[in-house]
Amino acid sequence: MERTHGTDDAPSPSSHWQGSDLASEWNDVLVLAARACDLPIAVLSLGAGLDQVPCLSIGLDASRLEFLATACRRVAQGSAKGMVLDDEQVPELAVALHAAARTKSCFLAGVPLFDADGRVLGTLCVLSRESEDWDARRGEVLALIGVHLAGCIQIRRPVNAPDDSTRKTSGQLHAELAAVEFIAMDAVVRLDTDGRVTSWNPGAERLYGFSAGEMLGAPIQRVVPEDCRAEHERMFRLCLAGGRCDSHEAGRVHKDGRNLRVLVSCAPIVDGGGRVIGVAKSACDITALRLREGELDRVSRLYSALTKIVRVIAQEPPREALFHAACQCLVEDAGFSTAWIGWFEPETGRMRPASVFGAAREFLEQVKIYADNRPEGRGLIGTVYRTGRSGVCNDMENDPRLAPWIDIVRSSRLRSVAAVPIRDGGRVAGTLNVYSHELGFFRDAEVSLLERFANGISFGLEVLARSDVMRLTRQEIENERHFADSMIESMPGVLYLYDRGGRFLRWSKSLERLSGLSADHIRALSPLDFVLESDRDRLGAAIARVFEQGEASVEVNMLSPRNGIRPYLLTGRRVELNGAA
Repeated sequence: MERTHGTDDAPSPSSHWQGSDLASEWNDVLVLAARACDLPIAVLSLGAGLDQVPCLSIGLDASRLEFLATACRRVAQGSAKGMVLDDEQVPELAVALHAAARTKSCFLAGVPLFDADGRVLGTLCVLSRESEDWDARRGEVLALIGVHLAGCIQIRRPVNAPDDSTRKTSGQLHAELAAVEFIAMDAVVRLDTDGRVTSWNPGAERLYGFSAGEMLGAPIQRVVPEDCRAEHERMFRLCLAGGRCDSHEAGRVHKDGRNLRVLVSCAPIVDGGGRVIGVAKSACDITALRLREGELDRVSRLYSALTKIVRVIAQEPPREALFHAACQCLVEDAGFSTAWIGWFEPETGRMRPASVFGAAREFLEQVKIYADNRPEGRGLIGTVYRTGRSGVCNDMENDPRLAPWIDIVRSSRLRSVAAVPIRDGGRVAGTLNVYSHELGFFRDAEVSLLERFANGISFGLEVLARSDVMRLTRQEIENERHFADSMIESMPGVLYLYDRGGRFLRWSKSLERLSGLSADHIRALSPLDFVLESDRDRLGAAIARVFEQGEASVEVNMLSPRNGIRPYLLTGRRVELNGAA
C-alpha cells in the first residue's frame, strides 16, 4: 500500500473528534507502549502528514511537548517500521527531556500512524533520557502498538466517515490487539462483567502458573488471595462504572501456592456504543524486587546490631552482661523474634540457656536441648555445637531434626531458626540461636553476618579472659611488692638497696628517720652522701668489694641531723636480679 504524507481531509488534532476525553481514551495505549518497550516516556502526536503536533504523553511534563515537534515530523517521514533518533540528529530532544543543560545522550524511537488509505494520522514515540540499545523485538512491539493506536484514531474520525471502512478497521483492531497482548511481557487479562476470564495471555501464564485453558471462564479470584479480594472487588467495580485504576501494588497467589507481589493497573473495556463490557487488567511481577528489598533491610538491621555489639565489647562487660546485650541487639536492632545463647554444661551434656531475649522465652523453658547423640541432641543446635559449623532450618514444622519438639514448635508460631557456634579459648563452648516467624527467613547473607556476630562474642570472651589474666598479674605483683616492703621494714637497723652507679633502689623507713630526709630527697642521693667526707674513700672501696666479691663490711661515721655524728657498721651483700647485680 502506498503511504502519503499530506491530504486535505486527513485528521488533525482539532478536527471533529467524537467525544472530548481523548487523553483518557488513549493514555492506556501510551502506558502499554512505554512498558512493552521498557522506556520511561511515550508521546503521541497528531496531524496530517508532516504537520505534527505532540499532544499527549506519559512520563513527560506537557510543557515540554512542543520541543518534540521536529522529532515527530522526522518520524512521520519514515516507514511503517519506524526510526531511531538521538539528540545529535534532533537537538530539541535535549531541551524536551532536560530542563537544564544537556548532560546525557537522549534517545527516541518512533513509528508513524497510518490510516487504511496510507495517510499519516500521527506518530507514536517512546523516549529515554539516556542512550539505549534498541533491538528488533522492541521495534516490532512498538510497530504493532502503533497499528492498534492508528485503528483507535480511525474509529474516532469525523462522523461522516464511511461506515464500511470503520467496520473493517474494527475487525482488524481485534486481531492486532490480541497480537500485542500475546507478545507483551506483563500479564494481560480481560474479564467479563461477572469477573470471569475471557483472555489470558502468555505473560499471565508465566506469572501465575495457570494455563489459558485452566483460566478461561474461571473467576479471577482464583489468583487473588483472601486478604486482597476486597481491594480487587473495589477496583473491579470502579472500572465497571467507567473509571480507571493506575498502577498499584497488590498481592496475588501462584498456582503452586507461592505469594506474589505485583503492580496492577486496570481499565474498562468499552464497545462501539460506549457500553462497558468488561475490564482489562495488566500485572507486572515485583516479587523478586520486594524479596530483595526485604533481604537488604534485614542485612542492614543486622549490620546495625553488629555495630552495637562491637561498642559493647569495647567496654569489656562481664560475660553475663555481654550475652544479654548480644541477644537484646539481635531482637531490638536486627528484628529477630527471639535470640538466646546456649552454653554447654559438661555435667549434664545439655545446652543450658545462658541468656534469652525475645517473645519465645516460654518456648525455651519447655525445650531441652543436648549436645550428645541422643534424639534431643541431634537437632539443629546440638549438631552445630558438635560440628562447629553453622546451620539453618527454614521450615521448623517440617524438619525431621526437630521431631522431638514438634508439638512445642507448632504452638510457638516460630518458623525459622539459625544457629552459629561460639568459641571460648579456641574451642566451641556454646551456640548463638535466633528465630523468626517467617518461613524461609535465613539466607546466606544473614547467616554470614550472624557468624560475624558470634565471632564478635567470641572475641569479647577472649578480651575478658585477657583482662582477667592482667588483673590477676597486677594483683600478684602488688602482693609481691607488699611482701617485699614488709620484709624490708621488719629488718633491724637500716636496710637499703642500690645499683652499681650508687643510685638508691629501695630502703627501709628507718633510713628516712635516721637521716631526717624525705623519700624524694633520698632518691637523689648515693650511699656516700650519708658519711663524713673522710670516710667516703673507705666506703667506696667496700662497695666495690661487694660487687666484685659478693660481700664486704666497713665501719664509718654517719652524719645525722637528729643524732649528729655516730659510728655505724655497714655490711653489704651483692643481690642479683635477672642476671644483673
